Amino acid sequence: LVAHAVAERLRLGLFCQAVKEDASAKFETIHLRTTIGAPISRATMKFSEYIRCDATALSEHVASGAVSPEELLKCALEQSVRANPKTNAICTSMESQARKQLTEPPKGPFAGVPFLIKDAVQDYAGLPTSYGSKSMLRLTPQQHSAVVQRYLNAGLIIFGKTNLPEF
Repeated sequence: LVAHAVAERLRLGLFCQAVKEDASAKFETIHLRTTIGAPISRATMKFSEYIRCDATALSEHVASGAVSPEELLKCALEQSVRANPKTNAICTSMESQARKQLTEPPKGPFAGVPFLIKDAVQDYAGLPTSYGSKSMLRLTPQQHSAVVQRYLNAGLIIFGKTNLPEF
């Protein structure tokens, strides 16, 4: 019965943590800790769970309180640190900007979901948009492009710019 409850919660996408405890040296019980239905403790999202979710699922977990935007950002940043030396996918880290976004409660349909923008036509105020060229680095937009502003209004947490070939 307990194993069925664990499987059902995982199937529904509720993040839970199974903790084994030896109650009397003869029986083993499993206690589920989750913010949904039991305010005992908050489960921490593992990276393996994070990569199985799309942006909609991640935003639903943030909205339900099953995971915090900070935890999602941590997962995204940790993976970018692991993968970027091999892929060179992220040309500009925006961790400080992302953390600044998290100082206020995120709002919008994708509130708290980490997101990367392309380093072309997706201008972020105060950061150069290089279009993959070092010659463009001296141009720094003073305002967000319309699409970036829409991403921010949707609650996405922008934590970096992705690379592209020159022009």
